[in-house]
Amino acid sequence: MVRLAPPNLETSRGSTPPETRRKSNLVLWRLAIAWVLASGIFGNARGASGSEEGRDLVVAGIVAPRNVLRTPRRPSMTKPVVVIIENRGSRPETIPDLVSLQGLVTLEVTSLGAAPTPRLALIPSKKFPITIQPAHKFSVVFTGTFDQFDSSTTSNRFHFAATVHQESLGADSAANAALPSAPPGGSAKSFEISSPRRSGRAQLLDANGAILTASKTRVSLRPGAVASDPITFTVTWPGHPPDFLSEWNCSPFDEKAYETFAPAYDQYVVTAQFGAPGDYTVTTHLDDAHRNGSADPTIDIHVIQVGLQDENGADPNGDKIGVSTVHADRSRTFKAVVNPATQVGQVTVRVSKGANILRVRDLQPNPNDGTVAFHVEGFTTNGSKTPDDCTIEAAVDGKPVGTASVTVIIPKMILSAPTNAPVTVENLGVNKDTSPAWDPIPSYRKSLRTFYNIHVPVTVGDQFGDPIVDTNDVDNPPVYLGAPVFEKFKFRRSYGPPEFINATIGSNSAYDDPVGVSLPIGHDYVVPTGSPQVTAFENAAPAYPLTSTGSTDPTTLQVVVDVFPMSKAFLRHLDLSPGVVKLQQSLISP
Repeated sequence: MVRLAPPNLETSRGSTPPETRRKSNLVLWRLAIAWVLASGIFGNARGASGSEEGRDLVVAGIVAPRNVLRTPRRPSMTKPVVVIIENRGSRPETIPDLVSLQGLVTLEVTSLGAAPTPRLALIPSKKFPITIQPAHKFSVVFTGTFDQFDSSTTSNRFHFAATVHQESLGADSAANAALPSAPPGGSAKSFEISSPRRSGRAQLLDANGAILTASKTRVSLRPGAVASDPITFTVTWPGHPPDFLSEWNCSPFDEKAYETFAPAYDQYVVTAQFGAPGDYTVTTHLDDAHRNGSADPTIDIHVIQVGLQDENGADPNGDKIGVSTVHADRSRTFKAVVNPATQVGQVTVRVSKGANILRVRDLQPNPNDGTVAFHVEGFTTNGSKTPDDCTIEAAVDGKPVGTASVTVIIPKMILSAPTNAPVTVENLGVNKDTSPAWDPIPSYRKSLRTFYNIHVPVTVGDQFGDPIVDTNDVDNPPVYLGAPVFEKFKFRRSYGPPEFINATIGSNSAYDDPVGVSLPIGHDYVVPTGSPQVTAFENAAPAYPLTSTGSTDPTTLQVVVDVFPMSKAFLRHLDLSPGVVKLQQSLISP
């Protein structure tokens, strides 16, 4: 074990003026650090063979606070202590779990005076397993709690010692077990904990006299990013000499911010980033070496992370959005998940790309669960031109913090309409509400007719050629399921109004279109809808044979699903012979 406690760091405080003592100690610390780095004393613990081919985890250093100043108002303080381990071997080392990490690194602290020994606790890593590649380092973070303020004690020094127990990782194979293993490697560091000293001329200054400002108090941490946007902190202490001491900290602890705050002693401007979302309080402890005063200005910082989710709690990127019309509300319910939940009110949601065809509405912030629910829908008959060409954006202070790319789909294409089904002969009572529909007859009456039909399953797709209803798509609900189907018939050069054919889009993205001829009983025999004659006629065997021959006149019709006309129209005619109906059909430009 290597212990770093050079005698020259135990400088007598005596009657040396505070300013001279502070500058002297600062020089001594810098000389000590340079001496340690030059000597390579950190982690100098290799196997007996010294082989670079073996397993060689060592302590590369300890990062501890230079001093901890306690006051009667702050008799206890918790500070992070970081043990840096380095893999100086030739193979990766893996820490599989928390138990292995606890056994790998131990940190000991010794009080060199009357103050009690601080309590140490390991901060667990966020993810396991942890792999340390050769020549790479890894930080093991502890917290040390210093308490029991004693006003009669002016200072107390502490000594930290860290040790690596590589044997706790074991040997992951027979081959690895044969490699030489280094004995425990260690490093040590001393620092001082002080209580403020008073004199007849000096008094503790009001902590409110110092001012801590930040370039911004809200920053974003985009999903997947390792660090937030930077924040520049500036501390001033009006009425005090410009060489006051400073020490930076944040609560709760953030490892990324600590990388900046830990070495920032005596710095008055610090730029830091945070590695996790949350509400933080940044504190600068100030010590006026000339007047023995102290101040602890603070500022609250909010690091905000926002993730967008669909109604299933999944990532909405790549989702398909339908268009709401007079026939159906096809909006989907998305939400922005805000961390920390306290910042829900700072998050806005909008369409940043494709706002001419997509919109969000009904934003509902909920600070209890940290979400902003909203509806998203298409609102015109023009869908996306390319997949994922619309962007939903969550923003904080106008800056994007989370986005999702989606597609607005509309019914557009006839994908298939096979005509090879056999002719169906059946007696039916029909009116404007039946299928087949018979528009001249109102719903309270029915015309009794014998039909010779071919049932054509017409499959409808979107503008990209995909089915508008796909029950196997777990990411997108079938927004066009049940959409009504209309037909517009062409007369001379123009189409008539859309006529509802009493059919809707089914789960197979298709509707049934009966095409054929009908024969009435006598002269278009019509009876009340609830008449027993309707039931008797429909249950009877078809009694009216088809005796016609020849072909019907060509008919052009355009299908309209909901309010969306198809890109192609049907051109149809029937070839008739006794008892036989053949459908001739093609798709043409409207």
